[in-house]
Amino acid sequence: MFSPFSSTQAQQPTALDLAELLIQGASADEIFSRAVGANIRVEPEYLGVRFYNTDSNTELADDEIGALMGPVRQDGAYQVIAMALALSGDRLGFSQSQLERLVDAAFIASMRRPPAHISIEFYDTRVGPTGEGGGPSGRVPDTLYSEAQVKATEPESDPFKQAIEKSRQLVTSLMPATDAEFLQLLGALGVQSERRDGHVALPAMAAARSTEGLEQILVAKRTELEAQFDVQFIEQIDGRIVEPEPGVYLMIQVGYYLGQEERLAELEREMDAVFYP
Repeated sequence: MFSPFSSTQAQQPTALDLAELLIQGASADEIFSRAVGANIRVEPEYLGVRFYNTDSNTELADDEIGALMGPVRQDGAYQVIAMALALSGDRLGFSQSQLERLVDAAFIASMRRPPAHISIEFYDTRVGPTGEGGGPSGRVPDTLYSEAQVKATEPESDPFKQAIEKSRQLVTSLMPATDAEFLQLLGALGVQSERRDGHVALPAMAAARSTEGLEQILVAKRTELEAQFDVQFIEQIDGRIVEPEPGVYLMIQVGYYLGQEERLAELEREMDAVFYP
Protein backbone atom coordinates (compact mmCIF):
# COMPACT_ATOMS: atom_id res chain seq x y z
CA MET A 1 0.00 0.00 0.00
CA PHE A 2 2.89 2.32 0.77
CA SER A 3 6.34 2.78 -0.68
CA PRO A 4 8.84 0.15 0.47
CA PHE A 5 12.15 0.99 2.13
CA SER A 6 15.54 0.13 0.87
CA SER A 7 17.22 -2.76 2.70
CA THR A 8 19.38 -0.27 4.57
CA GLN A 9 16.36 1.53 5.98
CA ALA A 10 14.28 -1.21 7.52
CA GLN A 11 13.97 -4.94 8.10
CA GLN A 12 10.52 -5.46 6.62
CA PRO A 13 8.44 -8.43 7.74
CA THR A 14 7.91 -10.93 4.95
CA ALA A 15 4.68 -12.81 4.33
CA LEU A 16 6.23 -15.75 6.23
CA ASP A 17 7.04 -13.47 9.18
CA LEU A 18 3.43 -12.32 9.34
CA ALA A 19 2.18 -15.89 8.95
CA GLU A 20 4.39 -16.92 11.86
CA LEU A 21 2.83 -14.17 13.97
CA LEU A 22 -0.59 -15.54 13.10
CA ILE A 23 0.46 -19.07 14.08
CA GLN A 24 1.77 -17.71 17.37
CA GLY A 25 -1.69 -16.34 18.11
CA ALA A 26 -1.21 -12.68 17.17
CA SER A 27 -4.40 -10.83 16.35
CA ALA A 28 -5.12 -9.24 12.98
CA ASP A 29 -4.69 -5.85 14.66
CA GLU A 30 -1.19 -6.75 15.88
CA ILE A 31 -0.16 -8.08 12.47
CA PHE A 32 -1.49 -4.96 10.75
CA SER A 33 0.38 -2.67 13.16
CA ARG A 34 3.60 -4.68 12.72
CA ALA A 35 3.40 -4.45 8.92
CA VAL A 36 2.67 -0.72 8.91
CA GLY A 37 5.32 0.05 11.52
CA ALA A 38 8.01 -1.76 9.56
CA ASN A 39 7.14 -0.05 6.29
CA ILE A 40 6.52 3.46 7.54
CA ARG A 41 8.84 3.24 10.59
CA VAL A 42 6.36 4.89 12.94
CA GLU A 43 4.17 3.24 15.54
CA PRO A 44 0.51 3.68 14.50
CA GLU A 45 -0.52 5.94 17.39
CA TYR A 46 2.32 8.36 16.59
CA LEU A 47 2.00 8.40 12.79
CA GLY A 48 1.54 11.73 11.06
CA VAL A 49 1.32 12.49 7.33
CA ARG A 50 2.07 15.79 5.59
CA PHE A 51 1.58 16.70 1.93
CA TYR A 52 3.77 19.39 0.38
CA ASN A 53 3.60 21.44 -2.82
CA THR A 54 7.18 21.63 -4.06
CA ASP A 55 6.33 24.40 -6.53
CA SER A 56 5.34 26.82 -3.76
CA ASN A 57 7.24 25.18 -0.85
CA THR A 58 4.01 25.09 1.17
CA GLU A 59 1.73 22.40 2.54
CA LEU A 60 -0.60 21.03 -0.11
CA ALA A 61 -4.17 22.29 0.01
CA ASP A 62 -6.46 19.45 1.05
CA ASP A 63 -8.98 20.18 -1.71
CA GLU A 64 -6.31 19.44 -4.32
CA ILE A 65 -6.12 15.82 -3.15
CA GLY A 66 -9.90 15.66 -3.18
CA ALA A 67 -9.93 16.93 -6.75
CA LEU A 68 -7.44 14.25 -7.80
CA MET A 69 -9.40 11.41 -6.20
CA GLY A 70 -12.82 12.80 -6.99
CA PRO A 71 -15.25 13.73 -4.21
CA VAL A 72 -17.37 10.58 -4.58
CA ARG A 73 -14.38 8.24 -4.48
CA GLN A 74 -12.79 10.06 -1.54
CA ASP A 75 -16.04 10.18 0.46
CA GLY A 76 -16.61 6.49 -0.26
CA ALA A 77 -13.12 5.59 0.94
CA TYR A 78 -13.62 7.59 4.14
CA GLN A 79 -16.93 5.81 4.79
CA VAL A 80 -15.20 2.44 4.41
CA ILE A 81 -12.56 3.57 6.92
CA ALA A 82 -15.25 4.55 9.42
CA MET A 83 -16.90 1.14 9.05
CA ALA A 84 -13.55 -0.68 9.40
CA LEU A 85 -12.75 1.21 12.60
CA ALA A 86 -16.18 0.45 14.01
CA LEU A 87 -15.83 -3.27 13.23
CA SER A 88 -12.33 -3.40 14.74
CA GLY A 89 -13.52 -1.79 17.95
CA ASP A 90 -10.92 0.95 17.41
CA ARG A 91 -8.14 -1.58 18.10
CA LEU A 92 -6.02 -0.71 15.05
CA GLY A 93 -4.20 2.10 16.81
CA PHE A 94 -5.13 4.61 14.11
CA SER A 95 -7.65 7.42 14.23
CA GLN A 96 -10.12 8.15 11.44
CA SER A 97 -8.14 11.22 10.35
CA GLN A 98 -4.86 9.26 10.28
CA LEU A 99 -6.31 6.57 8.05
CA GLU A 100 -7.90 9.15 5.77
CA ARG A 101 -4.49 10.78 5.25
CA LEU A 102 -2.91 7.36 4.63
CA VAL A 103 -5.56 6.53 2.03
CA ASP A 104 -4.89 9.89 0.32
CA ALA A 105 -1.15 9.12 0.32
CA ALA A 106 -1.71 5.61 -1.02
CA PHE A 107 -3.91 6.96 -3.82
CA ILE A 108 -1.24 9.45 -4.92
CA ALA A 109 1.53 6.83 -4.75
CA SER A 110 -0.55 4.38 -6.82
CA MET A 111 -1.26 6.81 -9.67
CA ARG A 112 0.36 5.87 -12.97
CA ARG A 113 1.48 9.49 -13.38
CA PRO A 114 1.31 11.23 -10.00
CA PRO A 115 1.71 15.03 -10.06
CA ALA A 116 5.41 15.85 -9.80
CA HIS A 117 4.81 18.76 -7.43
CA ILE A 118 3.26 16.61 -4.69
CA SER A 119 5.68 15.40 -2.03
CA ILE A 120 4.64 13.33 0.99
CA GLU A 121 6.24 12.90 4.40
CA PHE A 122 5.42 10.26 7.02
CA TYR A 123 6.68 11.32 10.45
CA ASP A 124 6.64 10.51 14.14
CA THR A 125 4.45 13.06 15.94
CA ARG A 126 6.67 12.78 19.04
CA VAL A 127 9.61 14.04 16.98
CA GLY A 128 7.78 16.21 14.44
CA PRO A 129 7.99 16.59 10.65
CA THR A 130 11.16 17.71 8.90
CA GLY A 131 9.20 19.73 6.33
CA GLU A 132 10.73 17.69 3.51
CA GLY A 133 8.79 15.08 1.59
CA GLY A 134 10.00 12.22 -0.55
CA GLY A 135 8.03 12.79 -3.71
CA PRO A 136 4.68 11.12 -4.44
CA SER A 137 5.89 7.84 -2.90
CA GLY A 138 6.70 9.48 0.43
CA ARG A 139 9.58 10.03 2.82
CA VAL A 140 9.82 8.07 6.06
CA PRO A 141 11.85 8.68 9.26
CA ASP A 142 15.40 7.38 9.41
CA THR A 143 14.69 5.76 12.76
CA LEU A 144 11.84 3.71 14.19
CA TYR A 145 11.56 5.12 17.71
CA SER A 146 10.11 3.43 20.76
CA GLU A 147 8.63 5.42 23.64
CA ALA A 148 11.72 4.63 25.74
CA GLN A 149 14.08 5.78 22.98
CA VAL A 150 12.24 9.10 22.61
CA LYS A 151 12.52 9.73 26.36
CA ALA A 152 16.17 8.63 26.41
CA THR A 153 17.10 11.15 23.72
CA GLU A 154 15.43 14.05 25.52
CA PRO A 155 17.89 16.23 27.46
CA GLU A 156 16.99 16.68 31.10
CA SER A 157 17.26 20.44 30.80
CA ASP A 158 16.08 21.60 27.38
CA PRO A 159 15.85 25.42 27.09
CA PHE A 160 13.16 25.16 24.42
CA LYS A 161 11.04 22.83 26.55
CA GLN A 162 11.50 25.17 29.47
CA ALA A 163 10.29 28.03 27.24
CA ILE A 164 7.22 25.98 26.28
CA GLU A 165 6.43 25.25 29.93
CA LYS A 166 6.85 28.93 30.84
CA SER A 167 4.58 29.80 27.92
CA ARG A 168 1.94 27.39 29.23
CA GLN A 169 2.10 29.00 32.66
CA LEU A 170 1.86 32.51 31.21
CA VAL A 171 -1.08 31.65 28.96
CA THR A 172 -2.89 30.07 31.92
CA SER A 173 -2.34 33.19 34.02
CA LEU A 174 -3.70 35.40 31.21
CA MET A 175 -6.84 33.40 30.54
CA PRO A 176 -10.24 34.65 31.79
CA ALA A 177 -12.01 32.78 34.56
CA THR A 178 -14.91 31.47 32.42
CA ASP A 179 -15.32 29.91 28.96
CA ALA A 180 -17.70 32.70 27.97
CA GLU A 181 -15.07 35.33 28.77
CA PHE A 182 -12.46 33.33 26.88
CA LEU A 183 -14.64 33.20 23.76
CA GLN A 184 -15.29 36.92 24.15
CA LEU A 185 -11.52 37.50 24.24
CA LEU A 186 -11.07 35.57 20.99
CA GLY A 187 -13.99 37.39 19.38
CA ALA A 188 -12.35 40.71 20.21
CA LEU A 189 -9.51 39.81 17.83
CA GLY A 190 -11.86 40.50 14.94
CA VAL A 191 -10.71 37.45 12.96
CA GLN A 192 -13.29 36.32 10.39
CA SER A 193 -13.11 33.06 8.47
CA GLU A 194 -15.10 31.39 5.71
CA ARG A 195 -16.93 28.15 6.39
CA ARG A 196 -15.22 25.26 4.62
CA ASP A 197 -16.48 21.70 4.42
CA GLY A 198 -14.21 19.40 6.41
CA HIS A 199 -12.38 22.30 8.08
CA VAL A 200 -12.69 24.22 11.33
CA ALA A 201 -11.10 27.48 12.46
CA LEU A 202 -9.23 27.13 15.77
CA PRO A 203 -6.84 29.33 17.78
CA ALA A 204 -3.35 28.33 18.93
CA MET A 205 -1.73 30.49 21.61
CA ALA A 206 1.74 31.05 23.01
CA ALA A 207 3.12 33.60 25.47
CA ALA A 208 6.59 34.78 26.44
CA ARG A 209 8.36 37.74 27.99
CA SER A 210 10.00 38.49 24.65
CA THR A 211 8.86 38.22 21.04
CA GLU A 212 12.10 36.41 20.21
CA GLY A 213 11.39 32.74 19.59
CA LEU A 214 7.67 33.25 20.20
CA GLU A 215 6.69 31.90 16.78
CA GLN A 216 8.67 28.67 17.36
CA ILE A 217 6.91 28.20 20.71
CA LEU A 218 3.55 28.69 19.00
CA VAL A 219 4.35 25.98 16.43
CA ALA A 220 5.02 23.58 19.31
CA LYS A 221 1.76 24.60 21.01
CA ARG A 222 -0.08 24.10 17.72
CA THR A 223 1.24 20.54 17.61
CA GLU A 224 -0.14 19.99 21.10
CA LEU A 225 -3.51 21.35 19.95
CA GLU A 226 -3.49 18.92 17.00
CA ALA A 227 -2.92 15.99 19.36
CA GLN A 228 -5.49 17.21 21.88
CA PHE A 229 -8.35 17.51 19.40
CA ASP A 230 -7.15 14.95 16.82
CA VAL A 231 -6.98 17.58 14.07
CA GLN A 232 -4.34 18.66 11.58
CA PHE A 233 -3.27 22.23 10.83
CA ILE A 234 -3.69 23.17 7.16
CA GLU A 235 -3.18 26.91 6.81
CA GLN A 236 -3.12 30.15 8.75
CA ILE A 237 -6.10 32.51 8.57
CA ASP A 238 -4.82 35.38 10.71
CA GLY A 239 -2.55 36.07 13.65
CA ARG A 240 -2.02 38.66 16.36
CA ILE A 241 0.63 39.55 18.91
CA VAL A 242 -0.71 41.54 21.85
CA GLU A 243 0.81 42.74 25.11
CA PRO A 244 -1.86 42.04 27.75
CA GLU A 245 0.58 42.90 30.54
CA PRO A 246 3.74 45.01 30.45
CA GLY A 247 6.57 42.81 29.17
CA VAL A 248 4.31 39.83 28.43
CA TYR A 249 3.56 39.02 24.78
CA LEU A 250 0.71 36.77 23.69
CA MET A 251 0.63 35.36 20.16
CA ILE A 252 -2.68 34.02 18.87
CA GLN A 253 -2.79 32.26 15.51
CA VAL A 254 -6.12 31.26 13.97
CA GLY A 255 -5.92 28.57 11.32
CA TYR A 256 -7.89 25.98 9.41
CA TYR A 257 -7.67 22.42 10.73
CA LEU A 258 -8.81 19.06 9.34
CA GLY A 259 -10.23 16.27 11.44
CA GLN A 260 -13.05 13.81 12.00
CA GLU A 261 -16.43 15.11 10.87
CA GLU A 262 -18.15 14.76 14.26
CA ARG A 263 -15.30 16.43 16.13
CA LEU A 264 -15.14 19.28 13.60
CA ALA A 265 -18.88 19.89 13.92
CA GLU A 266 -18.54 20.04 17.71
CA LEU A 267 -15.61 22.46 17.54
CA GLU A 268 -17.30 24.62 14.91
CA ARG A 269 -20.33 25.05 17.16
CA GLU A 270 -18.04 26.39 19.89
CA MET A 271 -16.32 28.78 17.47
CA ASP A 272 -19.55 29.75 15.69
CA ALA A 273 -19.90 33.24 17.18
CA VAL A 274 -16.15 33.78 17.41
CA PHE A 275 -14.47 33.31 14.01
CA TYR A 276 -17.51 32.80 11.77
CA PRO A 277 -19.83 35.66 10.74
